[in-house]
Amino acid sequence: MSLLTEASLIVTPNGYNVGKLYSVVPNTTLGDMNVSRATSATRVNSAGIIELVAFNAPRIDYTNSTCPSILIEPTRINWVLRSEEFDNVYWGKVAGGVASAPVVTANVETAPDGTTTADRVVFNLNGGTLSTAISQLESAIFTSISITRTQSVYIKTTDGTTKVFTFVSPTGSVTTITVTSVYQRFTLTSTGINTASIRLRLRGSASGEGTATSATIAIWGAQYEDGSNATSYIPTTTAIVTRNDDVISKTGVSNLIGQTNGTIFVEANLRVNADERRLLTISNGTELQRIIFWTLGTTLYISFNGVGVSSGNFPIGTAKIAVGYTIGASSTTYSIKVNNNTLITGTAAAAPNPLSAINLGSNSTSGLQLNDRIESATLFTTRLIDQQLATLTAI
Repeated sequence: MSLLTEASLIVTPNGYNVGKLYSVVPNTTLGDMNVSRATSATRVNSAGIIELVAFNAPRIDYTNSTCPSILIEPTRINWVLRSEEFDNVYWGKVAGGVASAPVVTANVETAPDGTTTADRVVFNLNGGTLSTAISQLESAIFTSISITRTQSVYIKTTDGTTKVFTFVSPTGSVTTITVTSVYQRFTLTSTGINTASIRLRLRGSASGEGTATSATIAIWGAQYEDGSNATSYIPTTTAIVTRNDDVISKTGVSNLIGQTNGTIFVEANLRVNADERRLLTISNGTELQRIIFWTLGTTLYISFNGVGVSSGNFPIGTAKIAVGYTIGASSTTYSIKVNNNTLITGTAAAAPNPLSAINLGSNSTSGLQLNDRIESATLFTTRLIDQQLATLTAI
């Protein structure tokens, strides 16, 4: 018999509607999560196409997978205007030496959202091999503060070849990118002050730059956002656009949560991320009384009423995390299992009683969003034995 038949709550990225993420267990409205996001937002659908979803709709995302996951992200702003209009004067076309300025033809290539809105751009150094030969496409963002920001853009070549381009950060640091016949989202994170955001160029022989003297690409979906990673695409036209955070929560569910003995199991897909973020919060509705799964830097923590227990580096990619606990009058005993890692046991501060609220991918006040994807969240009102935790988390 599957352990999951004993679960009091199972949430997966399957049944959903605007404002709701339906639970698999229980098969009633009691376990259905409330979903809030005060803007539309994008996801990758099952066909691999980027599409907009409505306000308050959960984002069931298929990025790099045939299996869905629940995408949960913080508020972000795309500071780049004309994110799909590279022919617009907002995008500068720069020539240096014997090179030609990039030539842009609008809306002639299929874009990652399935529409013919990607632009074709021709870069040509006219045989120039000196570092003064530059063909560059760029946008401008005016900023007066030093902050960590991430730029991103979707690019592919149009003739089936592979070309090496130079991607330049706002601070002027150079990285090379290999553009193939398949769309890739190229990202670059930097901290500093500059007026240039996204700069893509071919350049004659120079240290650290590519050697192609001409190339034709399709380009779409430019983004420039505060933070150390690129989040889901936010389209813009004549003004900057804000995508609000995803909030998935449920209150009044104390009978679904183990009050003195319980087990929490989360399966997520995690990327490198330096920010503090929450995978799951079980609480009495306040930040002072809770059990939380969270990450900071490279470390995964489980906290019991404010006392954090480190379980080591969080897994990149599949992360299966299970915690069994027993709450006593003055302390909580626990067993923590992450993937195939060694079991961790110990004693921490007493957790709150009653536990009555669940926040998926955020803290109890709906902040510190996960900025990643959850594949399932499961609760038990009993404490599973250690071998059962190992069964749940085996990969």
